[in-house]
Amino acid sequence: MNFWGHFIHANVKTNLGPLKYILVSPQYHRCHHSVMPEHLNLNYGERLIIWDFLFGTMVKDFNCYPPTGVNGIERWVVESDSTMRALITYWFKQTFYPFYKIGQSIGQEVAGVIGSAKEKTTSRAAPPAQDAAVGVVLSTPAPAAQIGVAITETSV
Repeated sequence: MNFWGHFIHANVKTNLGPLKYILVSPQYHRCHHSVMPEHLNLNYGERLIIWDFLFGTMVKDFNCYPPTGVNGIERWVVESDSTMRALITYWFKQTFYPFYKIGQSIGQEVAGVIGSAKEKTTSRAAPPAQDAAVGVVLSTPAPAAQIGVAITETSV
């Protein structure tokens, strides 16, 4: 990332004075990372705000300073302490969070495959019939067409 990329992602509340109508500032770009639904898919500009203006993706409130982040991952990336130990911990949490989500997704896929496999085996295996008079378990015969046998009824 270059200097400007670091600059617009800095946690600094500044609009660059009158340059705010031309250049992207940290405060302007912050709306792009907002957790507020009204800011979703807005303020994409990296250097010049003219592109957001032309494409209708601009938050027109230059004094807006919304909360940022990703909803639902508070235990992973909320930064509330600035000690060296906390900063290192935050770095590790933010670095490993994507791998955690990938593992979670794989786990859900595996559970889904195992669950559907169990459903298939239980739906195919019908319980054996039982002759109540004799108490003998009768095996379920295969359909005649599968074993190539013609079944005829005979009377005794």
